[in-house]
Amino acid sequence: MLACSLVLLGYVAFSEAYRTYPSFQIETLAAQGEAVASPLRTVLLAGLPLEQFPGFATVSQPMLDSDRQIAAIVVADARGQPVFANAQAGADPASAIAPDFAPSALQPGQAHYQVAENAAFYRVALALDNKFEQVGSLYISMPRSATAAAIDRRFALVAGAGLLLAGLYGLRVWFLTNQWPPCDRVSGG
Repeated sequence: MLACSLVLLGYVAFSEAYRTYPSFQIETLAAQGEAVASPLRTVLLAGLPLEQFPGFATVSQPMLDSDRQIAAIVVADARGQPVFANAQAGADPASAIAPDFAPSALQPGQAHYQVAENAAFYRVALALDNKFEQVGSLYISMPRSATAAAIDRRFALVAGAGLLLAGLYGLRVWFLTNQWPPCDRVSGG
């Protein structure tokens, strides 16, 4: 009975993690995107063109170094053409601006960013505006497999701990049942 309860509890928790964890990751991506977009917006509001931003690698590389789940950070102009790109080793920055992204169910209401996804990636897009219009977008992408791997890694520890505790409980029950003789064998002597 204990094992069934633990399995059921684990299943519910695992399902809930797959339902909510991607939303937390999207919010993290949006916050990290804002950290990169803020200096870009400062340059744009000063009247300079997007292409003249001097420090994209300086701003984006620490973000990639600190969070290995980020695949690519790309700045595209108003036509969707990449202006700046930075990605993890082995990742293709063009994957962040691929045309096959569709709006995501993870899009929070009233958010200042757009969430999209395809079969392989989640993507957050932030608008880059000058004083008059939108001149580009910042895209930050993360592989869907990164969220699944993070959940699986954490639940492997939980599953291991649950099995250990269930095993210890079973040993304790076995030890206690074999420690004392059954009541019907006790003689009134």
